[in-house]
Amino acid sequence: MTIFRKVIFIYILLLFGNVHSQVNLKSGHLYDTHKLIVFEGIGPTLTKSDFSEVGMGYNIKAGVEYYWKNFGLHYLGGRVSANMMELSADDPGRIPNNHNTNIYSLNFGILYGIRLYDKLYSYASLGLTATYFDPRDNNRNKLPGNSAGQYDKLTSDYFFEAGVKFRIDQNFLLYGEGSLYMHPDDLIDDNPVNSFPDFYGTINFGLSYAFTFEEDSDDDGVSDQWDKCPHTPSNVEVDEFGCPVDDDLDGVPDYRDSCPDSPIGIEVDRFGCLFDSDRDGVADYIDKCDDTPANVVVDSLGCPVDSDNDGVPDYLDLCPDTEAGVEVDSSGCYVIDESKNFLESIIVNFNSGSVEIDERFFPRLDRVSFYMNEYSDIIWYIEGHSDNIERYEGGETISLARAKSVLDYLLRKGVSLSKLRIVDRENSFNIADNATAQGREKNRRVVIFGIK
Repeated sequence: MTIFRKVIFIYILLLFGNVHSQVNLKSGHLYDTHKLIVFEGIGPTLTKSDFSEVGMGYNIKAGVEYYWKNFGLHYLGGRVSANMMELSADDPGRIPNNHNTNIYSLNFGILYGIRLYDKLYSYASLGLTATYFDPRDNNRNKLPGNSAGQYDKLTSDYFFEAGVKFRIDQNFLLYGEGSLYMHPDDLIDDNPVNSFPDFYGTINFGLSYAFTFEEDSDDDGVSDQWDKCPHTPSNVEVDEFGCPVDDDLDGVPDYRDSCPDSPIGIEVDRFGCLFDSDRDGVADYIDKCDDTPANVVVDSLGCPVDSDNDGVPDYLDLCPDTEAGVEVDSSGCYVIDESKNFLESIIVNFNSGSVEIDERFFPRLDRVSFYMNEYSDIIWYIEGHSDNIERYEGGETISLARAKSVLDYLLRKGVSLSKLRIVDRENSFNIADNATAQGREKNRRVVIFGIK
């Protein structure tokens, strides 16, 4: 075991001595530009022979791989490796009761692998070995069959290997693998007494170095021979053809794409975002109203919101609560048919800046509510008005708020909503001069009238 410890010590020195400072690593396929890889590794062995107990030993391995071709994420190649192993096992019921077999093998295999992630590769190999084995006991004495020369110690075995590699920089990789060997002659333990062949397995951890054989001008991991985008900027993720990745297929690579989830087949701007000509937040390809004015609230189709569905969008609607199906004018207010007979108007005046009904008008409103309840065939219009200097913070015009105050009062008196219509006139229909306080007082009003 003294020699074994020395080998381990030298191997560790080589491992850490070979790993140098990490350089820029792109996401291109390693095997585009690195065709030849040498590797070295060390690890334990496990032996299942005719001896009753499974034994443990050590394994030192070195080899070379050559890659013929890669197919997208898959790659195919060949592998040649050499092993120096110690296999051991015990069996208290045998004489001698242990074996310690040295094996020296040269392995030839076909290699298949898959790139799992940018830096992680998996692989498997299957093949034959040229094996020299030397069965001895723990005291290094040849076992009986070996000592008598009863068999040829140079033979061939079968093997299967599988492992993973992790790329730590442009040329170096760490790897771990497991190998299973089958010895058909059943002589690893010097006892060909079982029809079932001897098996032994290894676990190896080590370091690989990949030699670069092909030019890669833009250093993206894809050789110039296959690179369809040979001038890719540094640190940009590329696909198997060496072109910048474009996940949403909009023609703008991800590293420049401000909208990386654009629908496929839709035209985008130079930043990879959908065109929105009127900047309403709805892309042109679904925008049914592509000339909406700025700062107007729109629906999912890009059209101005029309809360009362009267055909006049809210930003133009002076009467935003009209009933469905009622004819309105261009300002969204009820259309009054002046050819019909008008009933006498009732006027309610308001203080400046106020929407509260003065108590002195309650009797007047009570009388008109009685009249409204008596005659079901009359439609009543409630027009709100204001002067030209009033300010109101209620989120709507003060004239509309006054009309709503009167509407609420009448509804509380039992008048049916179906008989009532609200019209917002703001300060467009003045009955007095706004230049005087008396004139403004007359203009601050709600007018109620009916049409037969």
